[in-house]
Amino acid sequence: MAMGFAGVSADSESLFDAGSRVYAEEFEVVPDEGSTEVPGISVAQDENGSAGGSEDVSSIEGLIEVVEEHSDSSGASGGDKESGKDKKAKKLIVGFKTKGCISSIHFEMGQKPSLAQLTAQFPTQLEVYFQEEKKSETVSVTWSSYDDDYSTTDRNYYFFTPKADTDKYAMQELNLQTEMPYIEVIKDAVSFDMIESAPPKVNEKEVLRYCTQVLRFNKAAACGVLANVYCESGFRTNAIGDNGTSVGICQWHNSRWTNLRAFTPDEWQTLPGQLRFMRKELYTGYQDTLKYLHSVSDDAQGAYDAAYYWCMHYEMPDRTQSRSITRGYLAKNVYWERYKDIDLESIFTDENETGGDS
Repeated sequence: MAMGFAGVSADSESLFDAGSRVYAEEFEVVPDEGSTEVPGISVAQDENGSAGGSEDVSSIEGLIEVVEEHSDSSGASGGDKESGKDKKAKKLIVGFKTKGCISSIHFEMGQKPSLAQLTAQFPTQLEVYFQEEKKSETVSVTWSSYDDDYSTTDRNYYFFTPKADTDKYAMQELNLQTEMPYIEVIKDAVSFDMIESAPPKVNEKEVLRYCTQVLRFNKAAACGVLANVYCESGFRTNAIGDNGTSVGICQWHNSRWTNLRAFTPDEWQTLPGQLRFMRKELYTGYQDTLKYLHSVSDDAQGAYDAAYYWCMHYEMPDRTQSRSITRGYLAKNVYWERYKDIDLESIFTDENETGGDS
């Protein structure tokens, strides 16, 4: 697919169109679905850990730089040509005229553009508001990838935020969701045939159906789960990650993998078995996550909040907070846009309820 700007919408053929293939963050495919041998298990992960506790989503460290205004009030002596003159204080940026996702760039797996090629398509100027000024002004900006270094990582989803010249401007702390512009970059990934595993598109719909009909999540909460499952496994039941210590659609790690096998010995490699295990965990060890997802609003913000919380408290990957943010935007900008106006009953199959224990 040619690289270019394309807004993400519910009816767009973007990340998950019917003919597309899916590839997730860091995993390999189990070569033999029928094998009963489990790769080596190392130190057990704390199932009930909270990855450092709840984070304040509205305060995003690393995205802003607050610089003290200062002046030289001392009469400098010697050869200082600025002697006796006040240094000009930096102008304080308090807002942007344009907020939210301003552009979406897609690329195919194996055709990732260089950082220079990518940023060449980004706007070089934005309109901003300065403190105590009513009219917006245009300033030059550069863009940087939040969380991961774009050039040295291979992720499915990146987003970039603007920075102004720090020699001229300071920036007030701003809420990334509601007050900052950003650009998202999405890999339109390619997968391959899997042994005894439904295609990712089918699995995506089945996870959505399970979340709404069995777990009784609203559409937004379900979109939050979809964003996480996509990032963890690309909806592959036979995905293996973390050097052979994590498995399945949610990449259950170490002791949680052991618990999955014990819970459903004959179906732990299947989607129905893994969904039933997810439900069992939510009701026995992750009740706070279950309760929170039942509470989110059924809108774009609810999709963001659900994905963020699920990543923080159920998935708990490394770089938990920053990945929670990126998954929140994936839920809000891709999955919510895809499903918000669709009658879910019209896209579900007539199969029996997955996991008859519900």
